[in-house]
Amino acid sequence: MNGLRVSEACDTNIEDLALERGHRVLRIIGKGNKPALIPLVPRTARTVDLTIGEREEGPILLRHDGQRLDRRTAHRWVRSIGKRAGLGLVHLHMLRAGFIMAALDAGVPLRDVQVAARHADPRTTTVYDRRRQDFDRHAAYVVVAFVAGG
Repeated sequence: MNGLRVSEACDTNIEDLALERGHRVLRIIGKGNKPALIPLVPRTARTVDLTIGEREEGPILLRHDGQRLDRRTAHRWVRSIGKRAGLGLVHLHMLRAGFIMAALDAGVPLRDVQVAARHADPRTTTVYDRRRQDFDRHAAYVVVAFVAGG
């Protein structure tokens, strides 16, 4: 629900949770070692709270053996869940891509999606835009209506 990269999610600690201007946030270190502050939507914040339980420090995400969740284990879990759900081959980046595509499909402006995804270049974000092939929304129709005064 927040479009984190798997490495960003796996590296988070309980100590990285905070309140900023009335929002639950998560401090992460993103790609390129860039720090970022991610607002957690209520559903995500509740899931995080349930995940950490009474713990006050340490990794947010744990493996079954109590160790920090790593990228490899996360990959196996997501692949297994996708298979059991009948979704076929599912990989971790599909979760992040789904977040980006859902935001674009919902009409969130490209710049805002770029910022949320922490893409340095808007061209990276547009790769995920399925609407590029949506001729019903093509700019030519808007221009014709504008020129015609409609």
